[in-house]
Amino acid sequence: MDELVAQEDLLRQHFTGPKWQGACANGIDEETAQEIERILGLSGVTRELGVRVDRARLAESHEAWVYVEVPAQPENGFASLERLPASKGILTWANSD
Repeated sequence: MDELVAQEDLLRQHFTGPKWQGACANGIDEETAQEIERILGLSGVTRELGVRVDRARLAESHEAWVYVEVPAQPENGFASLERLPASKGILTWANSD
């Protein structure tokens, strides 16, 4: 299975599981941020890029819409991404409902 698709499945399972039960519209907590980062760490691409949840924006994040940070990329990293400055973004995936 494509590891990026597997990440989406794992994220969906987390947000539809016992903790959130598909109802996560009012921010995420530290425990969920850690689980998202664990799932992102399963892919060589997101692990190598150092994608992490933006802790300053936990209250604004929710299922299928999570604010993230990507550190500056060093030389000799991914050829098309090397020397990019630190960035912020939003990690999205298909919502469960």
